[in-house]
Amino acid sequence: TWDVQYNELMVASQVSLIGASAGDGNDGNGVNARGGDGTCGSSASPTQEGTERACADGGEPMREVAAAQGELRQRTQELWARDQEMVALRMLLQEREEELRDKEHAHAALSRQATVLAHKNAELKAELQHACNQPQRQTDLSEPSEMLYDDSLGSGVADEPAKIPELPMRQRVFRKIHGAELTCVAAAELRGTQELPTSLAVIGTADGFVKLFDCATGRLHAHLAVSRDHPKLAAVDVFPTGLMLAASANHGVQVFDLRAQRILNTLRGHQGTPIACGFLCGATQAFTASAADGTVKFWDLEKGGLIRSTQVGHSVTCAGMHAAAGHVVVGRTDGSHTLLDPRLGSDTPPLQIPAVSGLGGAVGLCIAPDGQRMASQFETGAVCTFSIGTASAKLLQVDGQLGTVVAPSRPAYSSDGAHLLACGAKRLCCWSATDGACVCSHEAAQPPM
Repeated sequence: TWDVQYNELMVASQVSLIGASAGDGNDGNGVNARGGDGTCGSSASPTQEGTERACADGGEPMREVAAAQGELRQRTQELWARDQEMVALRMLLQEREEELRDKEHAHAALSRQATVLAHKNAELKAELQHACNQPQRQTDLSEPSEMLYDDSLGSGVADEPAKIPELPMRQRVFRKIHGAELTCVAAAELRGTQELPTSLAVIGTADGFVKLFDCATGRLHAHLAVSRDHPKLAAVDVFPTGLMLAASANHGVQVFDLRAQRILNTLRGHQGTPIACGFLCGATQAFTASAADGTVKFWDLEKGGLIRSTQVGHSVTCAGMHAAAGHVVVGRTDGSHTLLDPRLGSDTPPLQIPAVSGLGGAVGLCIAPDGQRMASQFETGAVCTFSIGTASAKLLQVDGQLGTVVAPSRPAYSSDGAHLLACGAKRLCCWSATDGACVCSHEAAQPPM
């Protein structure tokens, strides 16, 4: 800095001054070399011309010192001016960095707003299409009443011709896709997006990642980091528009836009790890359930706020929902189930489904596409189906020798509700949802490394 250089120049000037004094200094006896009378010369009286020449020779070092001091002052002023310029440049750089941060925050806010508007636009198009199709459905009397159920409210998009589901008759892909434990899985047929596979499965892991898997090609599509502080993912759900819910051990549930691969919101309110989550009412709402605080919470995803919290007890082990109907079913350690309908008032008691003797606690459940049936898997590996409209009506019980099952293990209905799929420690089985006949069965094995 200029302070250091200033000190160095001062030392140099002092050294020059000492050298000059030594040249004009006293002799060994303390007698001035200029003479006793203070005039320049020797003891013999010189001429006036010699005296002036000697004085001139003795004053030369003093002029050099004066010149060095003047140069020192000039350099000091130059260094001070440069230091002021550096201060001004640092202030300007700080202002530019603050402006850049403000612009980045504004861009992020605009991106979130654009995503919300895009979702609302898709929902409005779906509602318009539904309104246009409704008169035609009312005049078609040949269609069964239970098939008048409109799933567009659940998917948020207009109806398309139903696809005949492909049954798992043969093994297509069998390999290791991650180094840590796979903890949860969900799948959906996506519509209206080119950034993601049409048939998408999302798989949560114990170290906080979500694997996006293309079910059509059997290949990994993307690898997303979701949770870092408390990484284990406990539940995931995916919606046909490309939205995803991910519940992790940090007691929160994150809402993701998989197309943009970014977080839209985080739902917090549970006192422990949520064991289940899911979209409701066209992805405008969601539910979360936690055994730690014994509650099921309903959320408004558009506003990011809590709608309702229902106490269900700490014995909850699993939960499932029907996206369009909006109701949620929870299973317990004693094998019983409770149906929650947020559309009903708090004074209306929830529907209770009693436990089936000898099957143990519920480890996973799902609701059929028609919203009239549910399937629940128990610790023994058995799977039972129930009528949601009649509390005590058990429709079907299948086993398949799946082996002991530990939660979470969620069964699944086919897209047309005609078949049921479940897995255990020993094998994976597919049954007819009507008579319980086994369609196919595959032994469980370790994948190749």
